Amino acid sequence: MSSSVEATNGQVPTTPPLVHPSDVSSESSLMESQKDVNAKKTKKDSKHVAPMRQYLDQTVVPALLVGMKELVKERPPDPLGYLAAFLLKYKKEHVDKDSNSETQ
Repeated sequence: MSSSVEATNGQVPTTPPLVHPSDVSSESSLMESQKDVNAKKTKKDSKHVAPMRQYLDQTVVPALLVGMKELVKERPPDPLGYLAAFLLKYKKEHVDKDSNSETQ
C-alpha cells in the first residue's frame, strides 16, 4: 500500500510549486474581469436598490396576509393550492385592476 507520504519518504516538500509568470497574470486578469462583471451587475440591478424586507412589504406581504387570514378561516385540505388560487384571484381583482386603470 503506497501513500503520498511514503512516496516522499515522509518528508513534506518545502519549496512551493513553480508557477509560470503568464499563469499569474492570466489569473489576476481573470479576477479583474470577474470584478468588472460584478460591478456591471450592480449597476444593472440598481433599480432593485430597496432592501428586501421593504420590497416584500410593498409588493407581496399585503396579499399574503389577506390570503393567510382566509386560509385560517377555511382550513382547506390543500392549503397551498388554496393560497395559490387565492393569490391568482387577488392579483386579477387588485393588481391587474390597478394597472388597467393607470393605463386608461
